Amino acid sequence: MINRASFILASGIVFVMPLHVSATDTVRSLWPKEDGVYIVSSVKSLPAFPKKSPGYKYAGQDRDYFDDPIKTKGTIRLKNGGDWEEIPSFPYGMNKCVYGRYMIRWWTANNSISISSTSGSPDMASESINRTGVSGYMQGSLCDEPLFKLTSGLRGNKSDWIGLYYEIKFWKNTYWWDKKP
Repeated sequence: MINRASFILASGIVFVMPLHVSATDTVRSLWPKEDGVYIVSSVKSLPAFPKKSPGYKYAGQDRDYFDDPIKTKGTIRLKNGGDWEEIPSFPYGMNKCVYGRYMIRWWTANNSISISSTSGSPDMASESINRTGVSGYMQGSLCDEPLFKLTSGLRGNKSDWIGLYYEIKFWKNTYWWDKKP
């Protein structure tokens, strides 16, 4: 489908330019500045990870806040009617929250399945703000961790499990980690 955009130049001349837009095109969101949980309508709408995060430096591919190895891309399985699931070996703590930040993008392979997502601790997940959708992204501090729960039935699917795919980017606070004793 081709739409046309018209622009009137200062000289009064009308300039017509074709715009190639289809009903299936999606617009990528921008990565937010605020911590939180965000939902998009499809994996194509997920924002790209930012190249910079003010006050932080990228920890590196497959590295966490503490420079320990961790898989930054993977899959977890969610059970229909199960509890909140965490990413295995996800590093989080209860002190010095400013030392690190995480950003995560997630999605399911089945767009008819809804997942609830939140950022916090597994003990407090039911009290945290959560969002439900088929794909999303979030960011939080070292004192938070991303949690997921299958919230909609599998509608005719014979399995009670669904795969959730994710990509994570860890950031280290430049002041605390670069500070020399």
